[in-house]
Amino acid sequence: MKRWGIPCAKLAVAGGLIYWLVQRGGLSTEGLSEIARGWPWLLLAQVPFACILLLATARWRLFLGVQGVHYGFLEIQSLVLLGIFFNQVLFGSIGGDVAKAYYISKGTSERQAAAVLTVFIDRALGLFVLLVFACLGTFLNFNAIKDNPFLLSLAWAVWTLVAVTVLSGCLFFSQRARNTRTAKALLSKLPFKGMLSKVSEILYLYKSHPAVVLKAVAISFVLHSLVILTNLLFIRALAPDQWASPLSLFLVVPLAQVAMAIPITPGGLGTGELAYKELFSHFGIKNGDLVSLLQRLTYCFWGIPGLLVYLSRRKSTPATESTEHLEPQAKEEEIGKKE
Repeated sequence: MKRWGIPCAKLAVAGGLIYWLVQRGGLSTEGLSEIARGWPWLLLAQVPFACILLLATARWRLFLGVQGVHYGFLEIQSLVLLGIFFNQVLFGSIGGDVAKAYYISKGTSERQAAAVLTVFIDRALGLFVLLVFACLGTFLNFNAIKDNPFLLSLAWAVWTLVAVTVLSGCLFFSQRARNTRTAKALLSKLPFKGMLSKVSEILYLYKSHPAVVLKAVAISFVLHSLVILTNLLFIRALAPDQWASPLSLFLVVPLAQVAMAIPITPGGLGTGELAYKELFSHFGIKNGDLVSLLQRLTYCFWGIPGLLVYLSRRKSTPATESTEHLEPQAKEEEIGKKE
């Protein structure tokens, strides 16, 4: 009974949010009437979204390479698509990360912990750059924010999160800070000291690869710019005769994406629509909930190949999974070790 209690509760939350939106006049099918004219824009939105998936693959592959885990681009791409599928059926938009971590651990004979951790490092960097975009959005929309208490409070929260994250990162990667008596005493008192030490060792390795980190950050900026472009095209599909202000999207889209990542409901169902509707309404953009719906349909469309990847992996045997996902050079090393 306990096993199903939390999932059922989260589904109930999702249902309650959707019902509340419908009662308020949200999720009205009337807003979809313009799709008959705006469908080319919806189709065009798939192009930047496809580029987003390619960039996500390249970024994750960079993080894996630092840890000495070498996969082919197509193999990583298949796991990214698998993650898109699981994002729609597990809780929050991080459900796919759990699935990717599971499958990458099965396909890696060594450095399993490092390979798994790269999934969450990749996610953490993506969320951080989203918050940086939101900070940029506060400057681009300063006039709208300063007279709006709700947006102003969000702006302060975003800037605080970014500042705390940067400060924490500087302290973590500072050898001087790590060697202080206070830091050593604090680490000695933490629970799961062995596990935390291993995680710290894996993370600290990126300090010696600044070029890789900078490339990953640059990829993230391009990726999230394409997310904003995709949302702009979704808005255009719902209102073919007008363009929304791209500057406003630099603030509202990152904040809505962060809200969707909170593991409250399956695939952020309900929370995404609520966040989009509320945030978009502050900038006079109508049908924010329907923009979220079009985005969700896009995720489902690109999740189909991810479902096929999942089904094909279920049929594969554990013996083949341990080597079939490695590049030729890594396969030879694995075979050599067995001999």
